[in-house]
Amino acid sequence: MTARLLVCAIACCLATGATRSRLSPFSIDQRDSSQRVTLDAVLAAYLGGDVDVVSRTFGQSATFPDRLRLNDPREFDRWLGSWDRRKALFLIEVARATAEVSPRFPRIVVDAGRRYVQTAGVGELATQETAAHIHLWHRAAAGLLQKYGTSLHVEAYARDVAVRTGAPLDARLMLARAVAQERNCWDRRPSLEQPDVETGVLTRAAGARVQAANGFPVFRETNVTVHMACLGQALMRFEDAAEIDETRDEARVRGGWILFQIGRFPEALDWLDAAAPQDDRDLAYWRTLFRARVLDSLRRPEDALSAYQAALTLNPGAQSAGVGHALLLMRLDRTQEADASARALRVVTGDDPWSTYAMGDYRFVDRWIEQLRTAWR
Repeated sequence: MTARLLVCAIACCLATGATRSRLSPFSIDQRDSSQRVTLDAVLAAYLGGDVDVVSRTFGQSATFPDRLRLNDPREFDRWLGSWDRRKALFLIEVARATAEVSPRFPRIVVDAGRRYVQTAGVGELATQETAAHIHLWHRAAAGLLQKYGTSLHVEAYARDVAVRTGAPLDARLMLARAVAQERNCWDRRPSLEQPDVETGVLTRAAGARVQAANGFPVFRETNVTVHMACLGQALMRFEDAAEIDETRDEARVRGGWILFQIGRFPEALDWLDAAAPQDDRDLAYWRTLFRARVLDSLRRPEDALSAYQAALTLNPGAQSAGVGHALLLMRLDRTQEADASARALRVVTGDDPWSTYAMGDYRFVDRWIEQLRTAWR
């Protein structure tokens, strides 16, 4: 009994009141110095090799509101002026740094950067290399929004890029739209706020009458239907992303998870088995974790246990796989092993890639910005 209890226990607007400087509408007051620093000065230091100047200038909550004034986008657009890829790089660095202050700041800076990048000169974009770098900038921007924005922010960003360019959407942005839809479904899943079946028993015992359909209250039935439709839309987007080499594996893993939620377990397993993550450890973990869930639902407990163990081998101490492993052992009445597995979770701690699943491409943002640094500085 003690082992069972232990297993269950473990399972269970930027400031707008500042006065503009006479030097520049974007001047920065250094409170501990009489020196006044402008965005031009910060940009010059950054391009001169001081890459940390961005985080020092824009990553401190006590001083940030005075350091970047976007209450008038037209003024900021005028400061940006004509296309300069170094300024575009500077902007994406600023967007990343401001996340240390508030999640709304990256969204504001990314929006300004999107306007700037989309008005890049035709001559600059004429080369295939520069166009590829613009795609990389958009990927980093969308990746930031996947962590610091909502699914609606990501959708709007990808839609605007597609409309403005008139070209087929970049593969990672196409996948980002699918992830946004998946996230929207997950955030609104009925289990978050709807009562379970036992609520109907209690309602009847209280003498109340609830109109029902198929054994569920009507409002619950409606929400379940809407949720299934949402998942179906997400699946169609992942099917499109699975047609592209670059996004095929991740689309299959995420599509497999959607199929699992719909209850199409054999198809879910086929999608997961068709994925072959290479050097993406997070994706490899998600695939293995989802295989365990699907195999368990297919009543293949031993195979599910092996999949959970494989996930723990990839990420020792990951709670999502560790809890699933312990609970499955308990259900199989292997209580001593379940107890040992549950206790191990308290000893070995590690990052759990499941916690970043909804953030999509955010895991690549640092790499993409570094690539832009190499290409554009």
